[in-house]
Amino acid sequence: DPERGARRRRRDEGERPAPSPFDASVPATVQLGGRVPPAPQLDVRLLERPKAYIGEDEGWQAWKSKAESYMASVDVRYEISICEAEAETTSIVHMPSEYLPLSRFLFASLISLVEGVP
Repeated sequence: DPERGARRRRRDEGERPAPSPFDASVPATVQLGGRVPPAPQLDVRLLERPKAYIGEDEGWQAWKSKAESYMASVDVRYEISICEAEAETTSIVHMPSEYLPLSRFLFASLISLVEGVP
């Protein structure tokens, strides 16, 4: 793979490449120059929603993947914020104000997608 070789040469020469847009170790807002991208205009009714999660351990990873994909399809900021949240090692106390409108849709989606789990 030529790209892998180029990355190896940059690493060996001490050159650090720019962080990838999905590098969870670097906050996405930093990667995007301190800004959160605008929400695309998308009709959520056109997307296939994941089936409801009913609390079974063996189905968790598949459901989580589908739910994250669905949310990222709704708005790329969900993908960014999920990556940032997964990278956190402490409690998240504050979030960028740009994410506040997303919280309502996320809450409503989770309420409708999770069944039988206290």
